Amino acid sequence: MMRQHVRLLLPPLSELTSAMPLAFVLVDRDGRLLRSGHLEPQPLAALAGAWPVHAIVRDGDTVVTCVTVPPVAARRLGDAVRSSVEPMTLSDPDHLLVAHGPRRTDGTVAVAWTAREPLERAWSLLASAGLNVVSLVPHALALPEGDPHPDRPLELPAGPR
Repeated sequence: MMRQHVRLLLPPLSELTSAMPLAFVLVDRDGRLLRSGHLEPQPLAALAGAWPVHAIVRDGDTVVTCVTVPPVAARRLGDAVRSSVEPMTLSDPDHLLVAHGPRRTDGTVAVAWTAREPLERAWSLLASAGLNVVSLVPHALALPEGDPHPDRPLELPAGPR
């Protein structure tokens, strides 16, 4: 059984304001859609209460890829991933937030990165509106496996995607 939650689609991070209506869906414990629409962050927080919020970050604000890392102790995996990502970025690594999954048996690791300041500003804006943000998820990782149109952004009306 899944936990009830809110999923919302963020606009480009540079455009996000506290007065901007956000596309959202409320999902019940059984994964059924309870409500969807567009609301500004504060009214959305009043509707969602303490429900966990998973905010989806658009592709233009994140990079998602796989890197290959050598076998390392679990405590060193983050360092190995950051070392693999650094030559691929055009930004100072200290100004990025890098997230990754586990190392697979073939040595690959799913990794995502984004600019630190806009993402932290977005999280702060949502939290100050009263939303219980538990994750910021890159669009590519929010899609169901085998999505037939991974290049299309999520949108309302809400459907299987």
